[in-house]
Amino acid sequence: MKQKALFIINPKSGTQQKWHLRELIEKHISKDLFDFNIEFTQYAKHAKTIAAQAVEDKIDVVVIAGGDGSINEVASSLIHTDVAMGIIPMGSGNGLARHLGLSLNPLKAVKKINSSKKILIDSCKINNEVFVSAAGVGFDGLVAHEFSKHKKRGVMKYILVSSQKFFGYQPKHYEVEVDGKQIKTDAFMVVVANSQQFGSGLKIAPQADLQDGLMHCCILKPFNIVAGTSLLYNGFAGKLKTNKFYELLDCKEVKIKATENSLWQKDGEPMLYNQPEVHFKINPKSLWMWV
Repeated sequence: MKQKALFIINPKSGTQQKWHLRELIEKHISKDLFDFNIEFTQYAKHAKTIAAQAVEDKIDVVVIAGGDGSINEVASSLIHTDVAMGIIPMGSGNGLARHLGLSLNPLKAVKKINSSKKILIDSCKINNEVFVSAAGVGFDGLVAHEFSKHKKRGVMKYILVSSQKFFGYQPKHYEVEVDGKQIKTDAFMVVVANSQQFGSGLKIAPQADLQDGLMHCCILKPFNIVAGTSLLYNGFAGKLKTNKFYELLDCKEVKIKATENSLWQKDGEPMLYNQPEVHFKINPKSLWMWV
């Protein structure tokens, strides 16, 4: 029996042109396996609206062609439904796609849809908003806010922005509660991760498992310039756990108190939370993926 699929294409994500995707999808998606339609997003948050309608229409698979921000929009509409989310990675970073081992080549990613299967993964919440990969405060929040100001996208631009801000960034003070454990610390950033890595390829939580029912609270403590070079190497090599400036706590619930007007990010998108405490919680086995 054929599956009903909907392909959502965000034409503004990443650096690659997206209009050729319609042709790739129409040519390479199996007509024996799928009845499918294709829609392009037209404005911010449109992917979320389209995905919500797909649930109402009893679509089996919603495939998003975009980046982590677009994936977040679609996922937020598919949580706790039977509709699976597929990904054609077309963003600047593609952190979740990298964790899942998906090809960043559009043709290979399209063809993979034909042989994929459903798996059930965890998602998380930050103040009742869904995130799938990672959310946090501090340096990663600053980079998300700075990156959003640039019209030119892509992973190289992301790395450039990060590099420009890295060594001059001043740590902030945070009060963190991890499954009831109180931690007061200065930190370069505090990240709560569900998947392994940021879109840049830096593995902030290299041991993360999307199906283990746990989040991973990653605290990067203040460091000097020499240590910063080592941290970058460890991060891209997946060896942060060996670095003395990095602390990892597996958990199900996190509360973070930060200074007013702190910069946050959620799946790479810039966020502002002006309340004194921000709450993270695991949402186990809540999202079907088509991978």
